[in-house]
Amino acid sequence: MRYYKQFHKRSFIPVVSLLVGFACVFLAAFSRTDIDARAIFFSCGMVFIAGGWVVRKGQAHFLDIDDEKIVHRGFRQWTILKSDITRVERGRKGWLDDNELFLKIYVHRKSYVVDDGFIPDEDHVQELAKAIGS
Repeated sequence: MRYYKQFHKRSFIPVVSLLVGFACVFLAAFSRTDIDARAIFFSCGMVFIAGGWVVRKGQAHFLDIDDEKIVHRGFRQWTILKSDITRVERGRKGWLDDNELFLKIYVHRKSYVVDDGFIPDEDHVQELAKAIGS
């Protein structure tokens, strides 16, 4: 079964950000104003382009769990076989904020952490732990 992050269906946000970014870079390249305005347009364009790229990359994250392996494509990418899993640890983390959930998979002296976006509440943690452990 394939799990996606919480906001993976908002596909218009990175497109708008990229369009605004390229428009700002275009204005910086072809405007006849002073150098300060061109520098501001260029820097704003780069920020919008970088932001759109980060949001688009975040939307492409998924966690695929099937009978043989687990494929995690997030900010960290890993693939493990279900037969190699020694244990699955779930709980809450943080010194100041005890509300952050986590799910950690241990495989032969290594640990793999599932990104926070896949586990918005306790029900998702239990569902993922059950799917991984079975």
